[in-house]
Amino acid sequence: MKAPPATRAPGSKVALVAALCLGALGAVQTIAGGLDRDGTGTNSHVLHLPLHDRTAWRLSSYDKIPVHELDFSAGGLQVSVKRSAMPVLFPLSAPLRLCSVRAQGRLTGKLNVTAERQGTKGHDDYALRLGLVQPGGTPLPSYRRGAVPAWVGALSELVPPGQGVARVHFLAVGSDPVQIGRSRRLPQSDLLEEEIVAVPEADGRFTLVRRFSPPLETCGVWLAIDGDDSGSVFQTTLTELDLEYVAP
Repeated sequence: MKAPPATRAPGSKVALVAALCLGALGAVQTIAGGLDRDGTGTNSHVLHLPLHDRTAWRLSSYDKIPVHELDFSAGGLQVSVKRSAMPVLFPLSAPLRLCSVRAQGRLTGKLNVTAERQGTKGHDDYALRLGLVQPGGTPLPSYRRGAVPAWVGALSELVPPGQGVARVHFLAVGSDPVQIGRSRRLPQSDLLEEEIVAVPEADGRFTLVRRFSPPLETCGVWLAIDGDDSGSVFQTTLTELDLEYVAP
């Protein structure tokens, strides 16, 4: 995901700088004696996002940037990147208080980035950035919906009525173990933050796990898998994506 100057065209990915301020559910599993991260002793539940079901997801695009080829199947979601980028969004029917996130998958191919420069201009692409959309703030006014890019409108539809997007917290799969633990606010907006929590093994397989204490209120998931900034061609296959949450 690029970090261009503020003069970038309004349909680009970084239109979120101004626009941010303005469901479907998968299988649910109850875990007896949950992790009690909220201090209440309430059982936790796990929502398995339906990576096989195209209809459960909302797909959008960025202005003048090619979109991916997507394959939703019983084996998971395969994203074929050819110097492309697009938002893949999952709406929750109601906000959840997340205590952990777990994703498994595999990277096939290689991004044209280095560990030192990944996230900078010309290298702002990742095999996976899993964005947790947090509700709050001012909603996107109805009179502006026709003036913003389609993907910004799609993002704003993830939040409950009367609210806006307070923050998007990205969990990223980097390219080298030295990056794990690295975090930053994205230059596009203070509302976007990112931390690198995993890297692929030698065979491309990766497991992303992040726990939250206190729980993180989330109303949607944004999959950002990008190759446009670095001109990269690769595949990311997600085989598992689980949200563990606790009751209010």
